[in-house]
Amino acid sequence: MEPLMWRPFLILDLPQEYDILFARYFQRSCINCSKVPLFPFVCLLCSALVCLDSCCNITDVSGLERAMSTNEVERLACAQSCNVFQHAVECGRESCCFLALNSSLIVIVREGLAAIWGSVYLDAHGEEDRNLRRGKPLFLSARRVDCLRSDWAEQEWERTGGSWTTMGGLQQLLKDAHSYR
Repeated sequence: MEPLMWRPFLILDLPQEYDILFARYFQRSCINCSKVPLFPFVCLLCSALVCLDSCCNITDVSGLERAMSTNEVERLACAQSCNVFQHAVECGRESCCFLALNSSLIVIVREGLAAIWGSVYLDAHGEEDRNLRRGKPLFLSARRVDCLRSDWAEQEWERTGGSWTTMGGLQQLLKDAHSYR
C-alpha cells in the first residue's frame, strides 16, 4: 500500500504556443452534451472540454432548503444549470481553474462564483490579447504560469483583486474582459 502523501493542487502543463492549445480543442464536443460549445472552457485540472452554456440541462434545484436566502437560491440555481460549475463540483470540489478557449483568459470557479484571473499567454511584447482581437501569436509566460500555480496551490484569490460574479454573469464578463485592467 502506498503511504499517505500530500499532493499539492496541480495545474496541467500547457503548450508553449496558444495556437497548439486552440487547435487541440477547437470544434471538439462537450463531454456532457456532445455538442460543439459556443463558449468552450478547458479544465486546467483534468483537460476536459466543457460548455459555459447550459446546454445539457443538468440540475433541478427545486428541493433547496427553505433556510437559504433568495439571493443564495438564485445564485445556486444559476450555478447548477451551468456545465462549468457542474464540472468544478465533480473535478475540483467546487474550486476549479479553466481556460476560456475563445479569449485565452483563465477563469477561477469557486463556490458557485467565477472570476477572471488573467491570461498566461502573452504576445511578443508581453501583453495579453484578451478575447483574441489582435490575431497575433501568443506564447506561454513562465512568470504568469508560476503565479497561477502559486495562487492555485494557496487557494488565495482575494488578494488578486478580481471581481467575482455569478456563473450567469460570467459570459458577459468574458465579453467585456478586454476593457478591464
